Amino acid sequence: GLAAGIFFYFFISYNDKLKCINFINKYIDNIKNSKYFILFIKSFIFNIILLSLIFISGLSITGFFTGTLIFFGKNFITGLYMLLLTKATNYYSASTLYFLPTGLIYTIIYSIMLLFSLSISGNLILSLFKGKNISFRNVNKKYLLLYIILIGISLILSLYEGIILPKILLNFI
Repeated sequence: GLAAGIFFYFFISYNDKLKCINFINKYIDNIKNSKYFILFIKSFIFNIILLSLIFISGLSITGFFTGTLIFFGKNFITGLYMLLLTKATNYYSASTLYFLPTGLIYTIIYSIMLLFSLSISGNLILSLFKGKNISFRNVNKKYLLLYIILIGISLILSLYEGIILPKILLNFI
């Protein structure tokens, strides 16, 4: 997904590239104008939505495919965002600062959530084909607990992305 997001930039039209750069420039303007709370809220909402989509997809038969698609989409967006940040600031270290701490941890978080989602969806598919009734009571408790823990970690990472990281990125803008 990261590589696809990076290469995607080179295949889109000039007008689309301008729209993408304008999006990053709005992000940079929020940093320059010290609108850290807005950055935090946007980051937290986006990550909660993605975690929730993966969580919900794990509770259905189609979750095997939709969860994987959501995971790919998140990595695609991260790759595109890294390239756009590099283009807008002319510093490779700015995109590295964006990706390494939070992007890497988010990739691990989404991978863990995806693995649980795929496991539950796989069990649902197998139970459908084998015609067996499977009790998911303990699995769902663990899945819900994991979801709540990952939301807590996402809150901490969103605070970093919204408050600490923009202050660091000010050195590159």
